[in-house]
Amino acid sequence: MALIKCPECGAQISELARTCPKCGYAFGAIAVKVTDEKRDEIQGVVVTDINMTFSSMVSFMIKWALATIPAAIILAGIFFFLTGFFAWLMAHM
Repeated sequence: MALIKCPECGAQISELARTCPKCGYAFGAIAVKVTDEKRDEIQGVVVTDINMTFSSMVSFMIKWALATIPAAIILAGIFFFLTGFFAWLMAHM
């Protein structure tokens, strides 16, 4: 467990702390720490307990974006079908 410096008051606190015990500064949900020893290694990205490399995250986001296309087409089809159905229903009343 490493110590980091609070950006608000400068106190040395645990890197796992969510708030500074001295001044109460609230840290963000995602913290990035780069040390000199690990600067040349592949850095991982941690987002709410998901640990993956940067390239894996980019690949995941591209797949997620492509997966939304069929969903958008299906929703558009349902919307146009319902619009046409209710227009036909109103015309025959």
